[in-house]
Parts: sequence; C-alpha cells; structure tokens
Amino acid sequence: MVINFSMDFLSLYITAKLMHIKLKNIRITAAAFLGALYSLFVLALNVTGYLNLVLSISASFVMTLLAFGKQRAKDQFKNTFVFYLISFALGGGITAICNLLNIWQNNRQIMINGTFDVLYGDVPFGIFVVLAVVCGIFSAVGGKLIKKKNAAR
Repeated sequence: MVINFSMDFLSLYITAKLMHIKLKNIRITAAAFLGALYSLFVLALNVTGYLNLVLSISASFVMTLLAFGKQRAKDQFKNTFVFYLISFALGGGITAICNLLNIWQNNRQIMINGTFDVLYGDVPFGIFVVLAVVCGIFSAVGGKLIKKKNAAR
C-alpha cells in the first residue's frame, strides 16, 4: 500500500506541475490514498479482465478529479491521460532500472496456468524511494522539454 500511495502521489504531483495546476497537498494526498485503497480492493476481490480495466480507468478519473478539483470534461480527460503517461513512465523506469541492476530478490520460476513464469521479490523500500525520485525527475524534465519543444513550433 505504501508503494502504491507513493507512486500515485508522485504521478499526481508531476501531472499537476506539468499541467500547471495549482497544488493542494491535502487533495493530492487524499487522491493517492484512494488509489492505494483501490489497489487493495482489486487484490482482495481478485478483479480481472474487462471489469478490472473499467474499474481502473474509473478510479483514475476519480483520483484526478479529487486531486485537481472540478474541471471541464476536456481538461479532466487530458489530465487523466497525462497521469497515466507519468504513471507508466515511472513504473516502467523503476522496473527497467531494477532489471538492469539485477536488484530483484528471490526470483524463481513458478508455474502459473500451465506456463512457467518468473516470480520476483519485492524491491527494498530504500531502493524504491531512490528509484522513484530518479524516475520522477526524469519524467518532470522530459515533460518540460516536450512542452518547450511544442511551444517553439
């Protein structure tokens, strides 16, 4: 839950900065907490397939609405889309760095639904924090560079 909260908070924070939305820490904290609770809900009920997709997209819209307040529909969609891009960039960046540095612990092969898969252990919390900050900085700088390039056109 701490990792989900942290990633959601960081993603919402970077989204707000990139989209020039005035930050209200209590709102972003509440939205990140809602995202962490949602992850527990999905795990507890073992939600999969299309229902998981619909619930996840709905939760993201509720999170960005809670974090950034009432918005025009166009802005709501745009902010939720940017939130997804930032979340994917952060998550993918952390996974890539962990794989490159071979940080995963306790990796072993297990059989899932008749096929072998690799089960990875948890990333130690301290390493997660460092990687999240590094990926957050890369996401923020990348977003500013893209915005600067688009403004120059």
